[in-house]
Amino acid sequence: MLSELISPDLLTPKLASGLYRVRPQTLRTWGDTGVITVVRTPGGHRRYVPIPGIDPAELLYGREVAEALNVATKTVQVWTISGHLRRVRFDDHSTSRYRVGDVVRCLTGSCGRDHPARKVADPDEARAIVLRARRG
Repeated sequence: MLSELISPDLLTPKLASGLYRVRPQTLRTWGDTGVITVVRTPGGHRRYVPIPGIDPAELLYGREVAEALNVATKTVQVWTISGHLRRVRFDDHSTSRYRVGDVVRCLTGSCGRDHPARKVADPDEARAIVLRARRG
């Protein structure tokens, strides 16, 4: 009966925090501020609606981007400020994340940077490098 009331697409706090790689408290904050939609079960438990347009498996932290590109974390920050890398921010206080596709474009030399520290011609190989740099 409960399964009829609650959509199978909803995420438990444990699953959502694992997917988005944040602490459960961060999810609660996002729910309170409207970053992510929260649905309460009949028993009062939180369930989270996945954020539309964001695939959690396609997000990287800055240090993971730096590792994939073989540059310093500060370099990633500079490239972000200069517009060569785009970041995803969920709210004003969250850590910046980067999309795998954007990092792959930088590895293949098509992000506007003339001299990335590591350059790979094959996009599939570049994607494999980026995904290896992703932790957890």
